[in-house]
Amino acid sequence: MLPLSILHINDEEVLLQLVKAIIGAKFNNVTIQSFQDSNEAWQELSRADPYLLITDDIMPGPTGEDLVRWLVQRHVQYPIAVTSGWPPTEQWVRNYTETNPKITFLRCPFTADELCKQLRHHLPVDAESPSNRSHPTSEGTKPAHDMTLPHKDPLAWALIKRYRSVQEAEAEHIDRKSVV
Repeated sequence: MLPLSILHINDEEVLLQLVKAIIGAKFNNVTIQSFQDSNEAWQELSRADPYLLITDDIMPGPTGEDLVRWLVQRHVQYPIAVTSGWPPTEQWVRNYTETNPKITFLRCPFTADELCKQLRHHLPVDAESPSNRSHPTSEGTKPAHDMTLPHKDPLAWALIKRYRSVQEAEAEHIDRKSVV
């Protein structure tokens, strides 16, 4: 069986590495192409369709919304997960999901569990590593912090542990934007 191709676009290298580490640890038979430059990603998408696309919304150059609009015009059939911490993004994603239910939204910052839950909706069941198919917590409860990723990669572990709450991550993100 050929590996499933996931294309991930995000202008922040650390998030590209984090998502790649999470997916690599949780799913089998998946390849991930990562792009920081949305123009380069567009060129790749004009050549070949991935099994799944994960794109950030707010990026230099063409945004995630620009990309989704272009893909909708091309009538793509693969799932698209849009990530963003910016509330207006969630609103425009909802507008597109009315015409294409394969377009979903994942609010940043997200945990490894939240990312995997989103991916489970789009990837075949056998793509997930057998050890990760049953989750120790019930659907309605959330662990104090995410310990489900086999932390072979110290960078991924440091990134996952870095934020204790969504509010803490948003506050840091806002502080960084005001300095720039």
